[in-house]
Amino acid sequence: MAGKKKTVTVQTIDAPATNGEAPSEKFAAFVRAWQASQTTKEAAGVVGMATRSAYNLALRLRKRGVKLKKMARGSRTEVIDVESLNALIEGA
Repeated sequence: MAGKKKTVTVQTIDAPATNGEAPSEKFAAFVRAWQASQTTKEAAGVVGMATRSAYNLALRLRKRGVKLKKMARGSRTEVIDVESLNALIEGA
C-alpha cells in the first residue's frame, strides 16, 4: 500500500449571515426543526441528519452565537432500580 494517498472529504460550516442577509436555507431549516423538537433525535429526523450530527451542528452554531434551546441529555423515561441492581451484585 506504499504510495497510495487517502482522500478525506471535509464539510465546512459557514456561520449564518449577520449583516442583514438571510441565513442559508440549510441552517434556517435546522434551526426551525431544532426549536420545534423535543429531542435531538426528533430534530435530526426532520432535517434528515444522524442524531450525533445534529447535536454537533447545534454545538457549532451555539459557539458562533446562535441562541438554540438546550435539549435534555439522555432518556428521562428510563427508571433504574439501584437497590435491586446492587442487591444482584452483592448476591453474586
